[in-house]
Amino acid sequence: MAALLCSALAPLNIVFADGCKKDSVVLQHTHRTVVQAEINDLKNIVHLSHRSGRALIGELATHTITHGQDTSCEESASVCRKLTRAARQRNFSTFRRTHAFACSPNYKVSIFTTTKAWKHPTNDRLIRYQQYSIDSLDLDHVWKTTQGARDVVVAVIDTGVDVTHPDLAPNILPGKNFAMGLSSEDPRADDPMDDNGHGTHVSGTIAALGANNIGVAGIAWKAKILPLKFLNEDGSGYLADAIRAINYMVYAKKSLGMNIKISNNSWGDDHYSESLFQAIAMARDAGILFVAAAGNDSSDNDSYASYPANYNLSNVISVASYDKELMLSYFSNYGNHSVDIAAPGSRIASTYLGGGYAFLSGSSMAAPHVSGTLALLASKRRGLSAATLRARLFKTARYNPDLRGFIRSGAQLNTYNFVLNRTSENYASRSKVSIKRQRSS
Repeated sequence: MAALLCSALAPLNIVFADGCKKDSVVLQHTHRTVVQAEINDLKNIVHLSHRSGRALIGELATHTITHGQDTSCEESASVCRKLTRAARQRNFSTFRRTHAFACSPNYKVSIFTTTKAWKHPTNDRLIRYQQYSIDSLDLDHVWKTTQGARDVVVAVIDTGVDVTHPDLAPNILPGKNFAMGLSSEDPRADDPMDDNGHGTHVSGTIAALGANNIGVAGIAWKAKILPLKFLNEDGSGYLADAIRAINYMVYAKKSLGMNIKISNNSWGDDHYSESLFQAIAMARDAGILFVAAAGNDSSDNDSYASYPANYNLSNVISVASYDKELMLSYFSNYGNHSVDIAAPGSRIASTYLGGGYAFLSGSSMAAPHVSGTLALLASKRRGLSAATLRARLFKTARYNPDLRGFIRSGAQLNTYNFVLNRTSENYASRSKVSIKRQRSS
């Protein structure tokens, strides 16, 4: 049985800082909630006169200290300097990367400063919740040149999709349901309706309608989704059904004329299957890229393989997750030799069941950022082969030193570089304009 890469759900309850009037300092531990003694230590370092905040449990495990409305930009810069000096005095390995400080292998201390309101790139009402993805991929620039094309199809092999969701319905093609071994004669085989939520969330990241004054915007918001359901309401399913879904995808391209160059596969298992390997190889021969989530076990895929991400096939793209600090998400699998690229995967806002929206986290959420990015260029440059798309993805990835040793070549997805065919750049060389676009949450 194939185990779905499970993700944590959270409500849409982000509160943004406004202007230079607020500034936040965050202490974060990688695996647990910070304790009060650590919070007090941070307060003593910074010497903030206005203090408030609360410890959060769960995925973020942070405590935020906010100093109040009378804080100026100059005072914010002073806090940055104090943190830097204190970290050096304590022999922490400290470096500056946009707004973040790394103080040890297990802690992050960050300071968030907003100098002006973030400019919404579309009129979608929840677009602000996608800010860190949009900024780190430079999507606001990309969308000025392309938003995808209606004849480009991404096959989403998952739990199905909410075909009635107003932010998705116009972009959903008639799909198939292979879950629990349904035969092609069963009337349910033509109903890929999602009863879990995972596939709907993945599909929204790829191709939720953009600039429609509702919800969120998918990366390739004019592309089409072919939902191929093989996972049930529990997020689990059989490899035999996954293989049937892949076989149908190849059939749809070859015999039904669907322009499928990308498939998204946000699921995995730790057992090698020769039959699955051969099915993915057949997709390769049909010119279909196989984007696969690396896994959510905080594990090294170089040592402990996760399939299908670890299959050594030229069409497989293994994707890890990074967080809003541009660092490897604490839950994400990694692999210096086996994981190809990292993409946004922590607290991703996207479509959900019942016409709703939700935050989910996981490499499951990172993979569709890559799939959507590939769909954008497949729309803009129709003649590019799957092999060329894959090679260009890595050539134009942005080098992130925080990912070195975890991801092959420290590669971090950058959609703008990919679409414009720009070579990789180090985050240290990012312009001040890019830094100012970032806001606190």
